[in-house]
Amino acid sequence: SLNQEIAQTVLEQMGCQVAVAGNGFEALTCLVENEFDVILLDIQMPVLDGYCTAHFIRFLEEDPGFKIEGVCTKRDTASIKTTPCYASEVVSFDLLEKLKEKLKGKHNYIVAMTANAMPGDKEKCLAIGMDDYLTKPFLPEDVMMILDQFKLQPVASGSSRNVVPVPAEMSMREQAAAHLSHAYMLNDEQVELLLKKSVEVLKQELKSLSLAWDTQDSSLLHQAAHKIKGCCLNLGLAAASEQAQELESAALQGAHPPSQQMLDVFISQIQTFILSEEGLPE
Repeated sequence: SLNQEIAQTVLEQMGCQVAVAGNGFEALTCLVENEFDVILLDIQMPVLDGYCTAHFIRFLEEDPGFKIEGVCTKRDTASIKTTPCYASEVVSFDLLEKLKEKLKGKHNYIVAMTANAMPGDKEKCLAIGMDDYLTKPFLPEDVMMILDQFKLQPVASGSSRNVVPVPAEMSMREQAAAHLSHAYMLNDEQVELLLKKSVEVLKQELKSLSLAWDTQDSSLLHQAAHKIKGCCLNLGLAAASEQAQELESAALQGAHPPSQQMLDVFISQIQTFILSEEGLPE
């Protein structure tokens, strides 16, 4: 995903060695096969979300000594009381045994990653056993603070970042390019690549947003608004990300935005960015 690409680019330019997993199940599989100093978990990963993945890791580190014939199911009420059964449903017996052997008695540093930044999120992450919390989009210095806390350092340090204020008169496209360049220390080629990929994500999610509104689908509206918000945050488009947050919050509560006009204004703003990136008249 776009979020993964940006995070991986930032971490690698800091000198970190990075392995990427597309979901919580892949993360557990990767954990069996590799050694990591820090695990970054997106709390909204598919298959197994970050909360469940972290809970499962902590559970196995403590070695509860449970036995599973195949896999746990939600019908197994005895296991529900002692195991994170949601994870158990997608983890094979073979992988489970390897994880138990690999994790027993250890404490892996786990950091939550989320674009929600909602009240109580950090407390929920810490309560489930995570060590810290990063709000996306994170900056290099945010990662350095985490590594310092765990007394870890990247293999090699990247170049220092010069924060350059973005003039208000810049177009959305110029603002995004400047943000990617200065905030993430990306070169021109990397900036152009991420801008193009961002446009593809935004175009797709605008279609989903319109469909969600037309069909009164609050769940789809929430998903589309969340993805647009994350994309805008990555691009440094603060006003657009705030509007997406409003849409996401309304959908999360099972309600639609206050008016069709609000939705139209938001869509028009995102389309302006898309057109500017594609070199078309705005």
